[in-house]
Amino acid sequence: MTEFITELMNDYAEISYLISILVNVLISLFAFIPSVFITAANIYVFGFWEGLILSLVGEVLGSVISLILYRKGIEFLTREKEITHPIYKKLLTTTGVEAFLLIVSLRLLPFVPSGLVNIGASFSKVSVTTFGIATLIGKIPAVLIEAMAVSQYMKWQGEEKVYFTLVALILVLIYFLVKRKRGI
Repeated sequence: MTEFITELMNDYAEISYLISILVNVLISLFAFIPSVFITAANIYVFGFWEGLILSLVGEVLGSVISLILYRKGIEFLTREKEITHPIYKKLLTTTGVEAFLLIVSLRLLPFVPSGLVNIGASFSKVSVTTFGIATLIGKIPAVLIEAMAVSQYMKWQGEEKVYFTLVALILVLIYFLVKRKRGI
């Protein structure tokens, strides 16, 4: 996927920034696709710092657009239904500083998918501005760590890359197996 995005941005260099941001928005809308692919493409095409900043802008913009669209969908689906689940009721009343701190905290946690934060926030009454600022603050360390990991991975050659990829896949598999066994 990274290769396809990289080729697309290289082939259409004059709109490569727009392509990057659009891909990031689409990744945010689909909620559970990892952003590492577009981060890798951004670093490869634009270099570390420019790629990092572009990834950060794309992720924040994608999260804000997702929030707005998810809210419209939730509003449509729950128009005539009363929400009774306690977690959803709590989210519906979360605003201001409490919502801001909750969003920043969730963005800082490495294993909380960004899509879940976007979906959860869409049930709250947090303003789009507060959500955007909290997302920016929370995403800075996450995108920086992701960019550093991707940059280092791209520097590795041959066996290093194969071993790291195998270890990463095994760890992901173990994570999902443990999660499934615990019923999380």
